[in-house]
Amino acid sequence: MVFYDKHGNPCCYSDDFKHIYGYDGEPLGYIQDGLIWNYNGRYLGQFKNNWVLDKDGYYLFFTENA
Repeated sequence: MVFYDKHGNPCCYSDDFKHIYGYDGEPLGYIQDGLIWNYNGRYLGQFKNNWVLDKDGYYLFFTENA
């Protein structure tokens, strides 16, 4: 699954629909029960209907199925 920014550029991906990585291979966070967390335990937002929404509910990224 590839995540795209508002310009349609790929920005990060997930091979297992759980862990999110940057294209440099850096682990960025994970999805658990539809919520997105970084590896320090900070809440980043949610994954909903193939969109990534930030903690304030703004749309940040989308997948090809959005």
